[in-house]
Amino acid sequence: MLSKIRFITGIVILSLTVLCIPRLWFQDYAVRPGPDSGAKAVAVHIPDGTPLGGIKNILAGQSLIRSDIRFELLALMLGCADSLKAGHYSVAAGSTPLEILGRLEEGDITSFRLTIPEGYTVKQIAGLLEERFAYKQKEFQELCHNRTLIKSLGLKVKVLEGYLFPDTYQLNIGMPLESVIRKMVKRFQEVYDDLLLVKESRITSSFTRQEIVSMASIVEKETSVPAERPLVASVLVNRLRRNMLLQVDPTVIYGLGKAGECLSAADLIVDTPYNSYLHRGLPPGPICNPGRAALAAALNPARTPYLYFVARNDGSHEFSCNLREHINAVNRFQRK
Repeated sequence: MLSKIRFITGIVILSLTVLCIPRLWFQDYAVRPGPDSGAKAVAVHIPDGTPLGGIKNILAGQSLIRSDIRFELLALMLGCADSLKAGHYSVAAGSTPLEILGRLEEGDITSFRLTIPEGYTVKQIAGLLEERFAYKQKEFQELCHNRTLIKSLGLKVKVLEGYLFPDTYQLNIGMPLESVIRKMVKRFQEVYDDLLLVKESRITSSFTRQEIVSMASIVEKETSVPAERPLVASVLVNRLRRNMLLQVDPTVIYGLGKAGECLSAADLIVDTPYNSYLHRGLPPGPICNPGRAALAAALNPARTPYLYFVARNDGSHEFSCNLREHINAVNRFQRK
């Protein structure tokens, strides 16, 4: 009798085990975070018409899930196998297959905030887009030199340096780079036109828009002190009107591609089109993308007799009317 009870008990336990193992095997996959890719979030594009197996391959290829038949089985069990939506998603690393399927069923297509700091160059913006949002740096830079695109934007320039307005943009994940560029240029045009409406510029009759944007880019790089921007702009205008060399370091730095580095005496004699110690007038184009304040200063420079300025080493500058005053200021602030 005891043997019979043990036999029946064993059969029951075995049956329960057989029933539970598939459930545990399936449940473990559904709620287990995906592989660790080292990224915080992954941009995912699901093209229209992608079948369930194709969606699995895309997600597995970007290390968000493990390639396993259980992904399809989970979708079928949840009843969402035929209702997963195409589009661009930002999927947090470590999401579970269950969470990812929920996002795809809801069509939770996300956008992201892109902030371009004032004074960033085309190259720096391209690097930012690649580092944080998986856009291709090379493609962005090529588009910024694309003559067809530039012409379609209503600009007569060789490169979009200076016209990618530094601001915070809300962009859809996967938005084509050309669309991103168009938004930046459109914002530049809005701000520039608005500045012209706010206060009539004193210099638009003497300088082209390209020249004004070039001056604004120099102002942006020369000072971050709000009250000094119109003063720096006045120095540039005064020197240009006297046919003096501008002799500003940021143009040399841009021409050498030495962003963030200090200049040496040898750098000042390297002949590039942007070396304002060797070539008179403004550089061939802007040296960065200036913000609203720098554009406003270039459009309405202060009325001053200043021809020189030198850094005080505290973030501000000493402005001078003649060479003797300037040499004294250099000796006072730069040769201690």
